[in-house]
Amino acid sequence: MAGLPLLDLWEVILQRKVELVAEEDNQAALDIIRHGYSSALRCMSRSHGLSLARLHQFYHGDMSNDGQITIQKCDTKDMRADGFTKAFRVIPDWLRAVKMMGIKVFGEFGIGEVTYDT
Repeated sequence: MAGLPLLDLWEVILQRKVELVAEEDNQAALDIIRHGYSSALRCMSRSHGLSLARLHQFYHGDMSNDGQITIQKCDTKDMRADGFTKAFRVIPDWLRAVKMMGIKVFGEFGIGEVTYDT
């Protein structure tokens, strides 16, 4: 939950309640967070330092601050983090990913606006 520590800071700066919305493109992950447990992934806290019960508390339990912290489904093609986590086999897919991240491509692809096929 990278945005959680900054939630209080933004509320002080903006002088209002701020909503934190996380997006996930994996439906299985959303289901696990909704239920707070998965027998198939019970080893995750040991191997990845991740507690499914803790994620469940953030989004659906007492830590959700009355809907102030929510998680929602995101279409895979709109997932900005993919530029950091996936390998791209064709240039238009890579260009689309870097454009969503706000990165301008220089060099052999040209300077300035990034174009891609939708």
